[in-house]
Amino acid sequence: MNKWFGIGRVCKDTELNASGKVATNCIAVDRALKDKDGNKVTDFINLRWLGEKQAQFAKNYIQKGTKIGVSGSLCIDNYKDKDGNSKQSVYVSVQDIDFCESKSANRQNTSVQRPSSDDFMSIADDIGGELPFQ
Repeated sequence: MNKWFGIGRVCKDTELNASGKVATNCIAVDRALKDKDGNKVTDFINLRWLGEKQAQFAKNYIQKGTKIGVSGSLCIDNYKDKDGNSKQSVYVSVQDIDFCESKSANRQNTSVQRPSSDDFMSIADDIGGELPFQ
């Protein structure tokens, strides 16, 4: 099984290739562990949307600073550069995406505030104190 999941901020505006069938971008994803000095470590993960419909969607909606959740397949392409040296290109072929928040909304403190537990009605109160499952 080849499945990759990550959440991060988009590093640049999405670029579309000449055919319009491939879009590329990258996201910055923080690692769970810190380096030896206690600093967080960030990886920059290359993304590709394959197919005209997905590529156009990415071009229209995936912009620098947006926080997204991505799932897809990890891909490694091997090639030779112009000098004949062997190289690798590592990227995630995007299959699913979720929008988490935008960086500008976070900066302006206009992000959606989560309701407190006091704002929710208890399920048990709603059905007379007894739960239909246990």
